[in-house]
Amino acid sequence: MKLLSVIPMVLLFGIATMPTMGAESLAGGTAIETAEEFATLCVTPAEDLKADAHRGFCYGYLSGAHSVYQSIHGPRIRKAVCIPIPRPTRAQAAEGFVVWLKAHPQYVKESPIDALYRFAEQTWPCPKK
Repeated sequence: MKLLSVIPMVLLFGIATMPTMGAESLAGGTAIETAEEFATLCVTPAEDLKADAHRGFCYGYLSGAHSVYQSIHGPRIRKAVCIPIPRPTRAQAAEGFVVWLKAHPQYVKESPIDALYRFAEQTWPCPKK
């Protein structure tokens, strides 16, 4: 097997398992396994002592998910997500995800990465060719 064909699989595995790696300290010892748990981190009230850590985790996860998506969908593969220019800020993307998840409660028990990709595909779909 060529190394280049393994890299996207390794990256995808890494981002898919990311919610349970190190998130225990953010959530008081509980792993972040669902979109609902992830969304809760993204909107931690500012007065909460862990707000900065929670938002940092949220924004980092969003950035990582986008990077993995970009690396898996190379220039020859039609993308389903076309984020507009100017790009939304991480805070806007996080808030958008939280609002979207409230409107789509059937996805709250999905993994964060699956729900994020659903959100992105529905929020920023690429034009049909």
